[in-house]
Amino acid sequence: MAEIKEIETWLKYNDRLLEIWNLKGKIKPGYRVLFHGPPGTGKTLTACLLGKYTNRNVYRIDLSVVVSKYIGETEKNLSRLFDKADKKEWILFF
Repeated sequence: MAEIKEIETWLKYNDRLLEIWNLKGKIKPGYRVLFHGPPGTGKTLTACLLGKYTNRNVYRIDLSVVVSKYIGETEKNLSRLFDKADKKEWILFF
């Protein structure tokens, strides 16, 4: 639970750390988390609750839609998705 609260705190105060405290050059923007475990352990629920408690939309991404058989297209698709998510402050759940 403490680790989930740490993620929630980061999501709430990320802008303050980067802008007001001027830590842009010292830490990377955003937060990357890997939930793992067997089905039914609460990975999706946790992502949705983080979105609810931080007032952010959570989008479940179907990789079959993003991945392309053409060279370079998968990277372009992911880049567009990450750029849009960054601007709108979405939580992406793959």
